[in-house]
Amino acid sequence: MKLPTESFLTVQEACLRLGLFYRKGAKTVFLRTLVDRWIKSGELKSYCIARGARKAKFLIDPRDLADFIAKREFKPKREGR
Repeated sequence: MKLPTESFLTVQEACLRLGLFYRKGAKTVFLRTLVDRWIKSGELKSYCIARGARKAKFLIDPRDLADFIAKREFKPKREGR
């Protein structure tokens, strides 16, 4: 395994990079349901570092997040087809 040059991301940090959050007053609310679903389905590679009473703690390699985004690049169809 090749170690990343930057540190691993938490699910909240991945939400920030993907724009899956909103601000409510002084608080930031993370919309982590999608990220959790992608992790559980295996679409987004992550590493489980702890199993808590309510939630597991996952870390995401920034390169894996970049690959995940690249796979979902929108490619419009050609005109006339």
